[in-house]
Amino acid sequence: MKTNVLLVLDLLIILCFLGLKIICQEVGEQCTIQNTGESGSCKIHTDCPGIEEHGRLNIPITICGFYQLTQPVVCCKNQIDSNINPSAPNDLVIRESGIAFPSDDVQDSFTFSTGVRKSELKCFEYTRAVTDVVHAIPLVTNVEPISINVTKCEYNSVALIVGGTPAASGEFPFMVAIGFPDSNDRPDWRCGGTLISDRFILTAAHCTFARDSGQPKWVRLGALEMNKDEEYGRV
Repeated sequence: MKTNVLLVLDLLIILCFLGLKIICQEVGEQCTIQNTGESGSCKIHTDCPGIEEHGRLNIPITICGFYQLTQPVVCCKNQIDSNINPSAPNDLVIRESGIAFPSDDVQDSFTFSTGVRKSELKCFEYTRAVTDVVHAIPLVTNVEPISINVTKCEYNSVALIVGGTPAASGEFPFMVAIGFPDSNDRPDWRCGGTLISDRFILTAAHCTFARDSGQPKWVRLGALEMNKDEEYGRV
């Protein structure tokens, strides 16, 4: 039972990262379903009948936010569409809670068909690893507790270069400066790279093109300072 609930949670997190806009509302607030314009209310996904069926059929789901950083809160229509069959199809399994969960085969095919980037899922996972949820009880009656995300990461960034000695001229001949043409067709050294063969230079993707000057035209080998145009010839 617990495993299946986690599977449904994973489905909704994947849907969230598929470009669905998170409208940052809390449980109980009124909301608007973005693809239809219909009114609804924000509910934890397990309290919204038919929401798993929407996900299985690739019907867009409006995400209000996340309750305690782990429970997806969805904009639940006040009245479920009549074209959503309340009875479970053959590929759904009814659990004791009365919630219909996709079978293992459906779960696998849905997860892989979404095409969501693993990096996006990992970003959410890493966020949970460095934040904690602090609960606060408001000084009024009959309200939901307030959850606040606070960082628990004690790592402080340090300088990338500590100590060291200046490089000598010609010490690293395989290091290159990459030049883009300026308005006078003179080299503007904006990027660095590494010569990895007689034909190729390894550099960052954004160093292969610039909106204002197009592709780079020059490289300078063994450069110690980006803004100086001596030291070795340019190619």
